Amino acid sequence: MGGDSKLVANKSGPTRLGFVLVLKLFEPEGRFPELLEEVPQAAVEYVAGLVKSRPPSSRSTP
Repeated sequence: MGGDSKLVANKSGPTRLGFVLVLKLFEPEGRFPELLEEVPQAAVEYVAGLVKSRPPSSRSTP
């Protein structure tokens, strides 16, 4: 996360994880994801470890 720590300091849990994932996708692509499936599961799990949050157990919605 590096210099982005100030941006995520006031967020926790799933909110922090989602924010960081969106921010990190925006940096190289210059856009926000439209679908959750655009973010690889491996990336979700990796970032969850960095921000000390549990990744969602399932990506499907009921």
